[in-house]
Amino acid sequence: MIKRIWALLLVSAALLSAETFPLVSRAAYYSANMPATLTTVVTGDAIIDGVYLSTGSTGGSYTIQDISTDCNSGVCKWFDTVPLAANTTYVIPIPQRGVPMSGGIKIQASGSNLISVKIIYRY
Repeated sequence: MIKRIWALLLVSAALLSAETFPLVSRAAYYSANMPATLTTVVTGDAIIDGVYLSTGSTGGSYTIQDISTDCNSGVCKWFDTVPLAANTTYVIPIPQRGVPMSGGIKIQASGSNLISVKIIYRY
């Protein structure tokens, strides 16, 4: 029994050490109207834990991406040109471990002052 527990601990340690994204511990949030041009709002590696969006009377679409070259030598667009209905609030479900954003977070809306956003992240 002790050998099995020890083996499980070793396997767990090996899996944890295989983690490629650095562990982060400080929490923060970004809250504002999304800009109409692709804008860096967080610099440095981060993990998104929550995204809240709210639209006005016209709706719009949005993009959230990292600042890396990890996806086919380009940025990883985790939320790419997602359409939103007018006068609606959205809560984006995020996996328990969060969404890793290498290099930072960039955001963009389809127009100025169309979408308010709150991004909860760790860094």
